[in-house]
Amino acid sequence: MSEHVKTTEPANLFKALKAFEGFVLGQWVKPKHIIKGDQLGSLPPTSNNFVVNTALSHQAHGTPIKKTVNGELHISELVEVLMQVDMYSENAEDARQMAQTLKSFCFSGAAIEFLKPYGVGLLYADDVRNLTAPNSEGKPLPRWMSTLRLTYWHDVHINMDTFNTVDVDLANVDVKFKPTE
Repeated sequence: MSEHVKTTEPANLFKALKAFEGFVLGQWVKPKHIIKGDQLGSLPPTSNNFVVNTALSHQAHGTPIKKTVNGELHISELVEVLMQVDMYSENAEDARQMAQTLKSFCFSGAAIEFLKPYGVGLLYADDVRNLTAPNSEGKPLPRWMSTLRLTYWHDVHINMDTFNTVDVDLANVDVKFKPTE
C-alpha cells in the first residue's frame, strides 16, 4: 500500500465477534473454539463444540463522506457486513440453543452496547437455521446458524496535493486579449 494512503476500520471485526460470542455462548464453547471461517489455519478444533464466523459480503450504504483535514483527504463510508455464524455441537439441542441464544441476545440494547467500543454496530440477526450435515467420519454433526447484520465505518486517509477552493477570474476574452491584426 502506498505511504500516501492509510485505511482504518474497527480494531478487528473478528476480534469483536469473538469477544461478543465468548460472552454470550460461554456456557457451550471456549473462546479458543470461536474461529474465523474462510481462512487457512482456521480448521475446526479437536472439540466438536465450536463457532465459525464467515463474512459473506461487505456492502457500502449511502454516499461516502469526504472532507479535507490538515491537507489530507478523508473519505468515510458506512459498510454493512453479512456475517454467517455457524454453531456446532456434539449435542443437537446445544447447537440449536447456541444459535437461538445468540439471535435473541442480538435484539437487546446490551448487545449493541457490547460491540460499540469495538466500532461495530449491530443491526439485527436473521432467524436460526438447521444445517446439520455429516462430518468427516460420516456421522451427523449438529450445526445451526444465523446471519448477523453488522456495520462499521471504513475510513481512507489520502495524503496528496489537493485543492478545495478556486479563484476564478472571469473575463471577456475579446476585451482582455484583443485580437491582433
